[in-house]
Amino acid sequence: MTSLSDFSGLLAEIKIKKFPQSLEFTALSFKNRQCQAVLSGHVGKAFKYYDMASVSKMMVTVPLVMQLFEKKLINLSDPIGLHLKWLGHDLKKMTIAELLNQTSGLVWWRSYFKTAKNAEDMKTLIGREKLKNRGQTVYSDPGFMILGWLVEEKLSMPIDEAASHFIFEPLKMRESFFVRPQSQGLIKNQFAPTAKTRARG
Repeated sequence: MTSLSDFSGLLAEIKIKKFPQSLEFTALSFKNRQCQAVLSGHVGKAFKYYDMASVSKMMVTVPLVMQLFEKKLINLSDPIGLHLKWLGHDLKKMTIAELLNQTSGLVWWRSYFKTAKNAEDMKTLIGREKLKNRGQTVYSDPGFMILGWLVEEKLSMPIDEAASHFIFEPLKMRESFFVRPQSQGLIKNQFAPTAKTRARG
């Protein structure tokens, strides 16, 4: 099967058509000034819901942080420790702008979920991190988790409620939502799996 890594041209567009029982997709790219299909096929099952995963960083966290800026609740040049007092000494000096543009020096990822039992445990583990290579661009999951906690601190509400109130409802995104363990009326097999792992099933 052809994969996108086999193609040296510039990816221009991905078209997806949803049918009751399947998805049809076509990836288009430009090569020698001509548009051509480089990858196409069907996914055997169409799901009701699709996980945005890390796309939520750009679709939810960034807009909410910028709304804080518009409301003059923060400045992008603020050290994050000015707003989140519980962060360890090393992390307090990161600026909000550095967290947004991924130059804070934070680690890109760590399996905190293996030992953290709740959000407070997660904060403790992340709060102990040390900065390395500050100023270099490194994609950081913990950095955006910290921005999420900034949103919760300044708006006095969980980030899922903030997303609904300030983004999804105004834009009439009626089927966009966060899923919490206590969410009611949702069926697991309605969600397209993003990965098959022992932990997720």
